[in-house]
Amino acid sequence: MKRKIGPVEATFRGAVQISDVAVPESYRKSGSGKGGVAGFAFGSPEVTLAETEVGTMLSYIAHAMLGGKLAQFGSSLIDGVTKKLADKFFDRSKAELEETERDSGTT
Repeated sequence: MKRKIGPVEATFRGAVQISDVAVPESYRKSGSGKGGVAGFAFGSPEVTLAETEVGTMLSYIAHAMLGGKLAQFGSSLIDGVTKKLADKFFDRSKAELEETERDSGTT
């Protein structure tokens, strides 16, 4: 994954793993990556799913750790990038789910 955070642009190589799966209530994702001189990143969101009157509500709490040059930036900059990445993930997930619903004829 290639990311620019403040003045630092780096390509991260890493892995993502899903664990602690409790179908259909929750799961945990863990991801880590190394970005050379930029440093490293580790994240572990805990995802919870709950049925509501209008559908399924997805909630998450994310834990992150940074090292190297990335860790030198203020938390507001890192928080902003993290929010953008999360928004992008959920926007893509929503679009994919809506496409699946259209294709299967369900709502």
